[in-house]
Order: sequence, then structure tokens, then C-alpha cells
Amino acid sequence: MSVLSTVICMTSRSAMVAESGLFTKSSPSKNSRHLMNATTFSSPVFVKDGNCIVREVVSVDGAIDFLERWPESRRDLIHKTALKACYDAHDGYKPVSVVRQAFISFAKRACILEDPASVMPWISPSKSGSGTEAV
Repeated sequence: MSVLSTVICMTSRSAMVAESGLFTKSSPSKNSRHLMNATTFSSPVFVKDGNCIVREVVSVDGAIDFLERWPESRRDLIHKTALKACYDAHDGYKPVSVVRQAFISFAKRACILEDPASVMPWISPSKSGSGTEAV
């Protein structure tokens, strides 16, 4: 499963969330939880990936994945700096907070940063029920 998770697509939200594997039922081991927490952002960063998809990047690995997939024709010094910060943090040379800020700077420059307040209503649980219909 990719660390990058699809959060929303205005045209087919349910299908995109299901494809992302957000609801995978696996329980990580104690060691993997520790490693995940060591590279997890203090809060997620939401970025646009295409016309209707917003992705939630929650970790150093997620940022690396996103930056590695960025089109080569659109890469610049800020992209290079953010990617280097990611690899440095992955190797233990930089704190995760530096990576998060570098990734945010890259996203702002690329005009893909999404405001969490505008995304959160789309990913919060439904208040009207489970989404299933009783027959």
C-alpha cells in the first residue's frame, strides 16, 4: 500500500478512497509503530494531485513518494531541497518537522497546497448514519 493516501475526488470519492487502501485491516507490530511514529508528521499536509484529487501526506515516506512522482519537467530547486530534506530525515540526519516544512514550501511554490479546513469536512465521518439502507 502506498503511503500516499487518496482523500477525495469530487467525481468519485468513494471509489478513490476504497482504492487508496485507507480501510486496510492490519495491525502493525510494535517496532513498525515506533518507526512510523518516528517519521510521521505532526499533522497531515493536503496537496492537490490532478484536477479533482486531494492527497493526504502524513509522513516522510509519503512526502518522498509524492516528490519522486512529481513530473521532471516541473522540478526545481525547491523540489530538490524538499526531496533532500526527506532523504536526510529518512536517514536520521534531520527532524521530521523540517521535512514537513520543506514539503509545505514545495507545495506552496507549486500551487498545490490545500487548506486542511476545506478538506476536513469531506473526510469526516458521516453524521447521518452508516451509508447503508435498511430493507
